[in-house]
Amino acid sequence: MARRSDADVHFRRLEVGDLPLLHDWLGREHVRRWWGERGSYDRVVEHYLPAIEAREPTDLYAILVGGRAVGLVQTYLVADYPSTPPWCYLDPSDGEVHALVRRERSSL
Repeated sequence: MARRSDADVHFRRLEVGDLPLLHDWLGREHVRRWWGERGSYDRVVEHYLPAIEAREPTDLYAILVGGRAVGLVQTYLVADYPSTPPWCYLDPSDGEVHALVRRERSSL
């Protein structure tokens, strides 16, 4: 097994076929603490499919380690979501990056 420093880490756009994985990851206890309850699979599809299909301004990426999807990174501009509370950013042109990893403890 490769050491963490030797791991082959890449990113790719999240795809429709990743939604079952995302649903699983969102249901893991260590992810729920930060991301909240996932809801049903249909709810996850309803929430993330518009971004996957570029109908929403959030960019979603799968984190790949050794070619295997192990997490999610999402990025967006605060200005694209006017309902974001002002205490969450310094300037409306700020961006945000959120990440989740499928395992609480990893031996990547």
